[in-house]
Amino acid sequence: MMPNFFGYYGNGYTGLGDVTAITKSYSNLVWIDPAQESDETLLQKFENAQVNQQNVILVVTTLLFKYPSTDLLPDFAKRFVDLYSKITKYSGLILAYFLFDEPYRSDDNHIHLGSKQVTANLDAAAVTIANYTVKPTMISGAGNEFDKFGIPKSVSIIGMYRYSYNTAGYQLIWSFMNLLLKKKSEQKIIAVADSFEWPDKEILITTENRILNFNNTWKWLIKYFGKDVIGVCPFLYQSSPMGQGADKMPNVRAYMKNWAEEILGLQGIA
Repeated sequence: MMPNFFGYYGNGYTGLGDVTAITKSYSNLVWIDPAQESDETLLQKFENAQVNQQNVILVVTTLLFKYPSTDLLPDFAKRFVDLYSKITKYSGLILAYFLFDEPYRSDDNHIHLGSKQVTANLDAAAVTIANYTVKPTMISGAGNEFDKFGIPKSVSIIGMYRYSYNTAGYQLIWSFMNLLLKKKSEQKIIAVADSFEWPDKEILITTENRILNFNNTWKWLIKYFGKDVIGVCPFLYQSSPMGQGADKMPNVRAYMKNWAEEILGLQGIA
């Protein structure tokens, strides 16, 4: 079964450099973070998504949480309602409200609430949003993070990644199968595919081949066990001080474009 959505993780982030204009011909999903926008530019991004016939993953992390903690802000519900009132016209474009990236790892490294409290906080945010908008919510994290800490059961979509710079294919398979066992039947998955290298590493043909082989494992998993995988969101396209992306890797970039065209049924269309 083929996923329905493709869009580079963070492709619409102003802070990283918005690449939607570069990738829109083979993307039907755009990530937008209101914290990086004014009201005017936020609405313009939604307008662009509508014109480009793209769905939106809308990031609400700093709107709701005392980031990097998953503790909810005292007025998180009001803050969400205020945001929603600004974007109501475009609410039909929203695929999911994105709550948090690496919530358990962030807590384990810095905050120490404990995984049960992290789960409770994420579930509380998800239930509040679902009750108000009837829209899905999403988190993302490393496969070994979910292996260790589990997942919140009220969050609709789980974005999972592992990267080839420190992970073998069998470890990706293990984490994916483990996620299938942990999640509820109605929860969906977005495959956060690999298009990343550290900023201090030289991009060699062996680098790209390693990444392509790793993503072939993702393709195999989705083909045979991926009925609940609804999208592919490679991390990432735009290089920054944080790391190098597909813009520095021509073979990875071509691979992802081809994969996107398979997903969206664009192959053979001039």
